[in-house]
Amino acid sequence: MAALAVAFYHVPWVNPTYYLGVVRNSYLMVDFFFVLSGFVICHGYRESLRSGQDLCRYAWLRFGRLYPLHLAVLLVWLSLDVVVFAKQVVTGDVGAVPAFSSVHYHELWTSLLLIQGLGTNSDLVYNYPSWSISTEFYTCLLFGVVVLLLRHRRPLWQVAAVISILSLVTYLLSGEQSFRHAFHFAFFRCVLGFFFGVVTYQAYLSLKPTFDRIGGGSPFNWAVSLTLGGTIAFLGVKTIGPSDFAITPLVGLVVLLVAGAQGGVAVRVLAWKPFAWLGRVSYSIYMVHAFVLVVANEVLRRLLKILPQMDLGRELGAGQLHPRAALGTALLVVTIGVVCLASHVTYTFVEDPFRKKSKQLADRWFGARDRTIR
Repeated sequence: MAALAVAFYHVPWVNPTYYLGVVRNSYLMVDFFFVLSGFVICHGYRESLRSGQDLCRYAWLRFGRLYPLHLAVLLVWLSLDVVVFAKQVVTGDVGAVPAFSSVHYHELWTSLLLIQGLGTNSDLVYNYPSWSISTEFYTCLLFGVVVLLLRHRRPLWQVAAVISILSLVTYLLSGEQSFRHAFHFAFFRCVLGFFFGVVTYQAYLSLKPTFDRIGGGSPFNWAVSLTLGGTIAFLGVKTIGPSDFAITPLVGLVVLLVAGAQGGVAVRVLAWKPFAWLGRVSYSIYMVHAFVLVVANEVLRRLLKILPQMDLGRELGAGQLHPRAALGTALLVVTIGVVCLASHVTYTFVEDPFRKKSKQLADRWFGARDRTIR
């Protein structure tokens, strides 16, 4: 659901959902991913990182999990440049930004090296959501190094809390006052959320006996439902600014309570098969949605001749395409459907096979010691 929320946020034409607060604030769902990643990675690897070989295995598994789909989608985006280049050759019109310009070359190399989210780029030309994948990969490596160096010398939650706080301070000192335009300091944003997720997991371990004792009690399930509802309400009413920073502890609480829940309506709904399927393909949804949206926007602009409106009296939607409500809604439904279908295809033929292959190679190269691969 969080991945779909990001897709709705990136829809480049005005539609009935465009001005909803929960949609306009869904850029914060990236921070949900960061916190959740810290929680899950800590669960899977906190006990298995005991040597340099373990760290190499862990780094390879993270690479095999993230990079193949990133590369596949990058090549699809690169095909757009090929089309633009062919058009420029035929028409002789290079336009404002020629295909394969210096900006494109720089973006291509930084994307291939998976460093496009580390402050190396002034802009994102290709698959723009992939900046977070770049930051998350290196944040995962930082986590592995931290766990290996600690080796029970100091509680992991304390070190994770310090790293998270230092990242927040660094981010604030950079002059950023929200998460909306945090491109050049994205790494600190990721480290903040990820290591807060690590702290959340350590809190979960401490509270697990209490969770087990409470079980599926009604008060606990009400707390889960209210927290989920409160998060949605927060996204619906907040404005862009310092309130963005509240998302990290808020989603940490959501993850903690949902992980500890052992029943109740909210947990049963989240375990529903369609939602479980969305969970499986969520990484693919996140990685492919931008390309599908660009294509849909071109259909509106070039085939249906829908023009942007500049003077609207409100900031949101200025310069966006403004199709009629029925057309915008229909295209939105079709586009999200295509995103889900494309994500199922990329999960089936790219993401899952390469994840399994990377696991097989890790077993061959480093030994089959880690049975908790995530």
